[in-house]
Amino acid sequence: MVTARGLFIPVLAEREQTLFSNLKKMSPSLYSIMGTLPDVQAVAVCFPIHPEVTVDYFLMTLSRDDYRAPCPVYTPGLEIHEASLKDANRLFPLQAAYEIEEVIISPDHFHKKASFITFKRALQRELITVADMEGRAVAKAGTNAQGFNTAQIGGVYTVEEKRNKGIAFLAMSGLLERIFKEKEMASLFVKKNNPAAISLYRKLGFTLRESYRICYYNL
Repeated sequence: MVTARGLFIPVLAEREQTLFSNLKKMSPSLYSIMGTLPDVQAVAVCFPIHPEVTVDYFLMTLSRDDYRAPCPVYTPGLEIHEASLKDANRLFPLQAAYEIEEVIISPDHFHKKASFITFKRALQRELITVADMEGRAVAKAGTNAQGFNTAQIGGVYTVEEKRNKGIAFLAMSGLLERIFKEKEMASLFVKKNNPAAISLYRKLGFTLRESYRICYYNL
């Protein structure tokens, strides 16, 4: 699939370079190639330009049958709850920090108004769980896509000063409880260079699956 904005998503049955000889003309408008690692590698070599940024991910999955809810741990001042549209203004600083740190290639590309509109839409359509510490939102986890049987998780984030305290684990647990009321499977993508996140998801029962890659061009 190729979009008008220069996003290329290869899904290949055969990985022969001759299939992509006509792609060179796309180079000036190419923004990103994303997909499984073998597919992206097969396509990327066909372009005369090199990616400016490459990010590698693992796909991780967890089935409802394999999920074992953790024993609740009492943390003074901490509250885990569902987020809704009325929380948009209060939670947006957390969402903005997540996007700038984890999603946007360059902070200069962050568009506050567009991000806020998208975030409000997610609060209406997706499942988002928030961790409040003494009234302040310090962590969140939510879905960013839902299929018939699977919910994809994204936007897992904890403010820096509250990391490594088990808060993200509790927020994720709350989210998974909600997901498995309706879905049979949860999935997520995690950066390979984020061992703390990988460890968190393993503790919740997630299993590593395929490797994925995103290449960014013409930034």
